[in-house]
Amino acid sequence: MKKPILYCSELSPAVRAVLLTAKAMDLELELRGATEFPQAGVDGINEAYGFMEQFLKSDSYLVGDSVTVADYCCVASVSTIQYAAPIDSYLFPNVFEWTINLLAGEHLTPEYLDMNPQHTIPTLDDNGDILWDSQAICTYLIDKYAPNDDLYTRELYTRARINQRLYFISSVFYPKMVMINGAILFRGATEFPQAGVDGINEAYGFMEQFLKSDSYLVGDSVTVADYCCVASVSTIQYAAPIDSYLFPNVFEWFERMKTIPFYDEVNGKNVEMFEQLVVVDFSKKEHLSETFCTINPHHTVPTLVDDGEVIWDSHAIMAYLVSKYGKSDSLYPKDLTARAKIDQCLHFDTAVIFSGAITSFVKTILYGGKSEFQAESLELTNKAYDYTEKLLKDEFLVGNNLTLADISCCIDLLTLDKLVPMDKNRHPKLVAWMENVSKIPNFHDINDEGVQQLHSRFESCMAANKKTAN
Repeated sequence: MKKPILYCSELSPAVRAVLLTAKAMDLELELRGATEFPQAGVDGINEAYGFMEQFLKSDSYLVGDSVTVADYCCVASVSTIQYAAPIDSYLFPNVFEWTINLLAGEHLTPEYLDMNPQHTIPTLDDNGDILWDSQAICTYLIDKYAPNDDLYTRELYTRARINQRLYFISSVFYPKMVMINGAILFRGATEFPQAGVDGINEAYGFMEQFLKSDSYLVGDSVTVADYCCVASVSTIQYAAPIDSYLFPNVFEWFERMKTIPFYDEVNGKNVEMFEQLVVVDFSKKEHLSETFCTINPHHTVPTLVDDGEVIWDSHAIMAYLVSKYGKSDSLYPKDLTARAKIDQCLHFDTAVIFSGAITSFVKTILYGGKSEFQAESLELTNKAYDYTEKLLKDEFLVGNNLTLADISCCIDLLTLDKLVPMDKNRHPKLVAWMENVSKIPNFHDINDEGVQQLHSRFESCMAANKKTAN
């Protein structure tokens, strides 16, 4: 018999409740979600969803309330990656709704919608039998696969009490947790909403009574109610930690649950990931994982790992790849003079185009709260155009053959041109050169979507910054 398939994202407390229950039964599930794929990649996709969540905070589509090319370009990539990093409707509700709208009512794939009309995670596929809702999944798995009924007894009264606690989690605890997380993650709140915190503390009060004479939520042994509840309780500690003086029974119960052998493996690490997501400050680069920073202390992209060798900075990577794998050296000749001139242009790209002009827009708009392009950014952009125009004495930047210098500089200049269109009369050589470089195979397929997405991000941020200022 095939393993039951669980569609999941481990940032979700509901998913972790199911995983804890499965571990308690020593039941192997086939996980389709973050655990099957490189964590750095999945983290990057979820980070991208976080950015998109902000873009869509006040608009129905990426740029305003009507579909643009940005939406079509973006949804193609989003829908493609769902097999590895599905959109969690709890963490990214705006992105989820945007996807639904663009796919004309279809969630991700028609197959998934057929499985789960509510299009939520976790969703279980047990040899064709489909279930969603974490608590329904947990109780089903126990009834079908557990070697005994310790976690979800068949004795009617005790089972009814367990069900009572499960409904308590759904109706009392979970909605208040959503209120807090939604305010912080998606509505830009800088303080936890008091109504949410009060609601969580009220829930702790109810739990205090449940635990007055028992070690666990129903009796003196762990049941499915404890696993489902601890997944949510652990998630909300960053905002509403248990007060051991007011709620000593709840505090002791939580400490007991954390001693379960598989607690850290299934729940603890993912709670930490969620807390990092919640308190992230992108302007301080706190979004970068410890794993990635170990690989690249400069914590930038792109970063290349080739046979264990780590290289970062796009220019260094390009030169390395051509030198090691290129069929010829035309893009980066071994001739010392030609190579030095190419290096000169690559340094120019780094210092003037990217670190100067592009970074100025990033700092002022994306992280600086400005709603309009600043004079300094515009000046740096025009200087980049002027300098490049003067560099173009031949068909390409270094002679009459395409090199890495052309590819690197052209991509960055096209990014600027999308923000601040260059004056064709003032920069005729530059315009002709960019058209020439962009004729190389697959150039538009590789470059255009990223340029458009970045431009859309700038527009969204400026609109959001303007609303905040008003």
